[in-house]
Amino acid sequence: MYYILGFIAFLLLVVGIFLLVSKNRKFTIGFICVSLAVCAFVAIPIIAVHSFFFSPAKTETKQENNIVDIDWNATISNSVHGDVDAQVLEQILKSFSRRCIPVLQKYPDCVEYAKAEIVQYNANDRYPMYRQEDYGWLTEIEIKIKIKENTSAIENDYLLSGQTMTFVIGAGNAPGIEADKGESATFIGVSKSEIPRGQKIFIPVEDYKIVDQLVKE
Repeated sequence: MYYILGFIAFLLLVVGIFLLVSKNRKFTIGFICVSLAVCAFVAIPIIAVHSFFFSPAKTETKQENNIVDIDWNATISNSVHGDVDAQVLEQILKSFSRRCIPVLQKYPDCVEYAKAEIVQYNANDRYPMYRQEDYGWLTEIEIKIKIKENTSAIENDYLLSGQTMTFVIGAGNAPGIEADKGESATFIGVSKSEIPRGQKIFIPVEDYKIVDQLVKE
């Protein structure tokens, strides 16, 4: 668009110079004034419209919104006793999705499926899980994300293609995410230096304290 405007301006300038060396001075001055007015009248609105709709910031925002829109399949376990707050669930899943932006920007549409299941545990269980004892998690969101086999997704030297990654989000006394392996941790933005080999990784996220507000009894 800017090239077209520049070309038109160049043509008008050439014609103006040609007329400038001619004998008709009045006509030349009039032509130049009209040309400048036409350029300003046409160019300013076009530039303004182009800047508004196609500025880098708006393009980047539009791309980012598309990238983080993971198609979640959310279910509720039979262990849940109460009503799930859909708005809280949506807030948590969107927050989780934003952590995946760096990978999803490089490999759009690499996710085969993304499942989220809400699970509850009884505080009086005779044999509590370690997350109940260590983190105090009684309400959890268990996430499984499968990366497509036919994509060559590599991040932090981890091959993500074909991987099924598991995450657990909870609150209790240690709100955050637990990732089951290095591939999972790198998928949500954990740097390579912070990923221990062959271990589950806990990522503290203070905002996830709202998980305990997910189920209304």
